[in-house]
Amino acid sequence: MAILGTGTARLPSLSTATIASRLRVSEADLLRKTGIEARNVAPPEATFGALGAEAVGAALEAAGLEASSLERIILVTSTGGDDLAPASANHVAKALGLGRTLDCFDLNNACCGFLTALDIAARCLATGYDRIAIVTIELLSRFIDPGEPRCYAIFGDGVAAVIVGKPRGLGAILGSYLANDPADLAAVRMVHPALSREAPLLRFGESNERFTSRSLSMVSESVTEALRRAGTAGDGIRWFVPHQPNGPLLDRMLALVGAAPSQYVRVVVEHGSLGAASLPVGLDALVRSGRVAPRDHALLFGVGGGAAYGAMVLRFDGAEET
Repeated sequence: MAILGTGTARLPSLSTATIASRLRVSEADLLRKTGIEARNVAPPEATFGALGAEAVGAALEAAGLEASSLERIILVTSTGGDDLAPASANHVAKALGLGRTLDCFDLNNACCGFLTALDIAARCLATGYDRIAIVTIELLSRFIDPGEPRCYAIFGDGVAAVIVGKPRGLGAILGSYLANDPADLAAVRMVHPALSREAPLLRFGESNERFTSRSLSMVSESVTEALRRAGTAGDGIRWFVPHQPNGPLLDRMLALVGAAPSQYVRVVVEHGSLGAASLPVGLDALVRSGRVAPRDHALLFGVGGGAAYGAMVLRFDGAEET
């Protein structure tokens, strides 16, 4: 499997100074606690279809491909989409001018949804598909308010796409490990309004200390197992692409896996906590930095509600070795 191209949709930014003012707290304290200077906020009229098509279009341009070459669109989201039914991936396909040439479906696995989709896409390629778009859209700002300050202080919106296809050389997923622990369903949750009879809002259901401890344990488990399945040691990893929930927890996760500052791109500081979009936004920033070389190994990892967690060892595509 190869990463053929990546892209994001551009969104307006909201500063931490503004958030601090609304919460009536110190901007300096909020920056220290979150490590976030600004977060993306999509306009109220923005649709999943239009935003997704923008990101997929950017990824297709980077890959040098036309939209008509896509055989499948997987839309990853924790925030519903344009419709409950049918799948909102259809809106992305329609905005791209596609129909009856591909299939489309939605996927939700909290903050690990992108890893789940990438794992599925690789298996699709192994059974005959050629080019697949994974587009991750998280419009979390629509499900938070100042009454939940832990959520309001960190969450933003993110839209990113990745085009995957058959490798031209040695691109591959070398090891993948994904798991869920439903015992932690209440850790981060947004109850369906048909059940709660209330407007859906994101809420943390456990203390920050418990959330941090659980997250670090799950990152350790998934990274260890993904490296084992890939048959590689940590020193064989050139790049790290972590889920970035907030600055302090990101620092602890990176220290846990032994990542140096030169081995990752920090996106949470400018974009906020992006749910499932955090990983592909970080991947796009890394790829567009121009530093990735063919056959470099990258470790992708994350943890989220559900409790969903996982890690993946990816080898970037390049010419065949002689």
